[in-house]
Order: sequence, then structure tokens, then C-alpha cells
Amino acid sequence: MGPATTLPADTEKDLVTWILASQQDGDRATRQDVLDRATEAFAVVHDYERPTPFTPGWYQRFIARHSELKTAKASVLSKPRNAVDQEIVVDFFHELVHALSCVGIDPSRVFNMDETSFSPTKTAKKVVVHRSSKQVYVEDSSASSHVTVVACVSADGFKVPPLFILPGDRVSVDVCERLEIPGASVTTSEKGWTNS
Repeated sequence: MGPATTLPADTEKDLVTWILASQQDGDRATRQDVLDRATEAFAVVHDYERPTPFTPGWYQRFIARHSELKTAKASVLSKPRNAVDQEIVVDFFHELVHALSCVGIDPSRVFNMDETSFSPTKTAKKVVVHRSSKQVYVEDSSASSHVTVVACVSADGFKVPPLFILPGDRVSVDVCERLEIPGASVTTSEKGWTNS
């Protein structure tokens, strides 16, 4: 069975509940968050401060003891994107289909345009989530330079070549020569954002 755990089983269960509740609320607990919370719990349970902080080894054993948890790399999303839920998206598309059917618009006249940015300075961080979580996101807390790609496609499948928006005020000849996508365009904006 092995030695007793440093925290009682019910305290560890409370820690698991806190991790999963944080995930449900849109927050993601990092390893350090779990270690800090465990240290606080130790002080409450034993009525004295732990002489040394909990270690990464304790963290790994904690994750192994609780099969409902796993460590995953979280993708960075802005706060508005992190707040989107399935019900909002489904309602939007139901309203869109209804509006399009009322006016009889041909699929070749319906376009979807989206943009996505790539930040060379952003890195994914590891967080603790429920084992069944497939995609894990964490809120972006800072702005930095990035490249934006604008893509557009019609409902009948016609694809408009992409637009790349680079930060700065001009595009070098080298960048243009390295662009290998037929018909693609490159432009700039001060920080690489779309300015509609």
C-alpha cells in the first residue's frame, strides 16, 4: 500500500475538487498553483507551516494518485474567446440559417472570413485538468507582436487566397519572395492586427 500521504485523503480530494472547479470556471491550475494550494492546506490541517514547500515529485505522485487528473499543455486564448460556449455558437448558427433562408441567398454569396494570429513570444504552459479534457486553453494576459492570417471561403467552397498582416510599416522583398501560396497577399499594420 505504501507510506501515508503528506495530506489526508479528504484534503487531497478537496484539492482535486478545487482544480476541477477552477477548470469549470475558466481558470486553469498550474503545477505551482497546486503546490501552493497544497502548502496552504497542509498548514490548515496540521496547524503549523510546512518546513519545506511541496516538491515537483510530490505533485507527480499526487497526479498519479488521482486518475481523474492529468497535466496538459494549454493553448493561449484571449479572454473573449475563452468565454465562448457551445450554446452561444449553436444559437448564432440557428439564427443565421433562418435569416439566410428568409431572403433566399445563394451559397456562392455567403462568405466566412476569419483571422488568426501567431505570436512567436507566446508559449503554452502546463496546467492540471480533468483527464477527459481534450482541448485545454488558458487566457492570454499580455499583448505582444504577432502575425495575423486572414482566411476567407464561400459556402459553396470557393477559397480566397490568404492575407498575411505583419507588424511594422513595410514588407521586405525577402518576405515577398518566400511567400509560396499562389495569390496570397502581404500587408502591414502597426502591431500586426487587423484594423478592419
